[in-house]
Amino acid sequence: MELLLGTTNPGKVEEAQNLLPGSDQGLNLLTREDISFSSVEEDGLTYRANAIKKACEIGKETGFSVFSEDAGLEVDALDGRPGPFSARFAGEDSTDERNVAKLLEELDGVEDRAARFVSVGVLYLSSGRLLVRRGKLRGRIGKIPRGDSGFGYDPVFIPRGCEKTLAQLGPKIKNRISHRREVLLKIKTQIFQDL
Repeated sequence: MELLLGTTNPGKVEEAQNLLPGSDQGLNLLTREDISFSSVEEDGLTYRANAIKKACEIGKETGFSVFSEDAGLEVDALDGRPGPFSARFAGEDSTDERNVAKLLEELDGVEDRAARFVSVGVLYLSSGRLLVRRGKLRGRIGKIPRGDSGFGYDPVFIPRGCEKTLAQLGPKIKNRISHRREVLLKIKTQIFQDL
């Protein structure tokens, strides 16, 4: 069974490879390094729209079953921003560091720093069938970046019940609690039924 990961983000590829069952269970995970595919513009207004667009376009282009996902950070004090625009919060060609800096600037002096990571994953089957699942990780935004693991907003996101950021907790703990893990666990059973 072959499943193409429909992302160009190396952090997301690594997380999916750590969370999805591998070849020992009969699933061969493919990446853009294995099967070339075009970049897909994420111009949807929701995670769901972006994830479906990526999965369908990559699946139709390559002929493979595809898992694609869109995720973002929602901050209560910012009315849910940056949301689906998390990767380009500080501008179209932004970096993780600039996005984090803009977030901390907008939260300067704000006491209620409640936030959540939200993920929507889509399994596109070569038959055209879609399976959509959602995951969430609640927490708060720290005042300064801490830790050097992970990517995106991990250095400032402190999961509920923790004192360390995701970037300090490291990949093993992050993969046990993450929003992406929740999505992949929900989809994993379906993969073996449908691929």
